[in-house]
Amino acid sequence: MSLKDAHFSLLAGVTGTTIGAPIADSMQGGTISDTVKLSKYNTAYFCLLLGIRTGTTAVPVCTIIPIDAVGGNTTTAIPFHYKLVATPDTNAPWVAASTYTVVTGHNQAIIFRVEADDLPMGYEYCYLNLTEPQDDPQVGACLIIMENPRFAEDTTDTVTS
Repeated sequence: MSLKDAHFSLLAGVTGTTIGAPIADSMQGGTISDTVKLSKYNTAYFCLLLGIRTGTTAVPVCTIIPIDAVGGNTTTAIPFHYKLVATPDTNAPWVAASTYTVVTGHNQAIIFRVEADDLPMGYEYCYLNLTEPQDDPQVGACLIIMENPRFAEDTTDTVTS
């Protein structure tokens, strides 16, 4: 079984409580994830985990940006698939998109799936780009999972930068 077929769940710690108030503005000024190299893996998952928002107006826009080298500055988004996990036992289908606008709310996860074949010819890197239209502090993190290695290796190379 691959993550593509996995069942995702978001669980509250204790009924009536939340992850916590923001201690940092995770999307201040537009945040990007680490850059990943897909030359040795077929699939990358960017798991965006979001806690409490101090306001309710900002709706960050997420895109996947391909680059041809670390530090590249391409701004053209590529297609991806995503799954919103906002309640326990979420098993919704993957949705195809080229942008995703984060729904207003608290305590959610959005999983973005990128296939190496989705990258333009000559590109091996990509990252999750977040653009915040106005300041609305929210605690957050991004977990990256690489899946389906292209080559069998005893020790895998670093894929983030």
